[in-house]
Amino acid sequence: MSLTVNRIDDFIKAVHTTFQASVHMEAFGYIKESQRCLAENQRTRYRECIDKAKHLWEKHYQAHPEDYVCTHHLAVLYHSQAWEKEQQGESRQALEDWRQALIFWLKVWQEDAFWQESVKKMIRVATDQKGFAFFQRKFTSNRDRLPIDWQDFAVAAEKWDEALDYWFKHHEVPEWWKPFEKIGIPLGGVNLQQFLEQRKKLPQDLLKIHYTLILHYQAIARKEGKKPEMAYEHWKLISTSGFETRYTTPFRDQLAKDLLPDRVSIEQGRQFQEGVKRAEWLLQIDPENIWGLEFIMFCYNQWNLSCIPQSDLNSIENNLQKINNSNFVDRIKRGVQQSDCPRVLAFSLESLLKDLYLPLVIVSKDKANDLIGKYNRYQTLSLDEQREVFRCLENVKQYADEADNRNWAGTNLATLRTILR
Repeated sequence: MSLTVNRIDDFIKAVHTTFQASVHMEAFGYIKESQRCLAENQRTRYRECIDKAKHLWEKHYQAHPEDYVCTHHLAVLYHSQAWEKEQQGESRQALEDWRQALIFWLKVWQEDAFWQESVKKMIRVATDQKGFAFFQRKFTSNRDRLPIDWQDFAVAAEKWDEALDYWFKHHEVPEWWKPFEKIGIPLGGVNLQQFLEQRKKLPQDLLKIHYTLILHYQAIARKEGKKPEMAYEHWKLISTSGFETRYTTPFRDQLAKDLLPDRVSIEQGRQFQEGVKRAEWLLQIDPENIWGLEFIMFCYNQWNLSCIPQSDLNSIENNLQKINNSNFVDRIKRGVQQSDCPRVLAFSLESLLKDLYLPLVIVSKDKANDLIGKYNRYQTLSLDEQREVFRCLENVKQYADEADNRNWAGTNLATLRTILR
């Protein structure tokens, strides 16, 4: 991003040669005027100039969506406007500008022609960086060392263009450029590989802005005791940006690392409720965060296991109800099916789901056995005890993995219904 934005002046000079130059020049005239108004604190006029420039570029873009120069200018304009609103405390108003900026940045990033032409134009105007002017000087002083059919400058310049096109396609210098290298002319006179890396980094640089804002807004919301709504909105900007998952997934992973507590301390301190609370906070920001879903299921699982010695069936059932109400299981199943879900994480989630109802079955069977007794004291049970037995037997019948346990529960339920009919 820094390459395309920081060298905007050079890019403006280069774009004058295109057939859209008049539109861009008029728009940049408003941009230049807006900067003067801003320096003089003429906010109303500043806003008018920005809106006029945006209107010109948007109108031109609608007629010529293939004009990557216009696409780039709109990306920069929306991006700068969004950032300005953030700085002024208008975070919610900035969201639509952020969305538009990412839409145009995605198109810029995907457009090979933009990057190829940008490099060529920047090289030609960057006389201080051994660009085209350097190539011209080197050629003139070493013409006799080149193949005879390349000694005409126009032919050599065409070869230079062809070599750049080849590099963009194959990311390496063509063999036939070697005669130029022998006379000390590196292709383009600049570090083209570094430029390629900057293009690769553009999605990360753009999305990192929103990740920083996520951490900022969630900290404010936590301090004020409010829901992390703005953090959620900026996560949506990342997840719906259109960039591939190889760019968005690292931010999802990092969000879990930054917001989830240490698993060992939670387990050793048996602070499972605190673990659930912290995971729920993360999931308010990123509802599909697979690390957050795994962590909250781990905490609930450990919490329910800790209820077994006290036969705390109510707590176990309440926890399972919360899991079901939040659709954690469905969200986990969707996450596990994603190609970017680590195998070790998928295995952990599958194990947690498999054991989800185990504490419920253990406590329910023990309580039913205690109430019924080995002599099947069905008829001596009080009304409350009958209800408790039914509840426990239904749990075992519905959720037990082992067929023997399900059959045991089914048989006792049938007997109990017959006796108490």
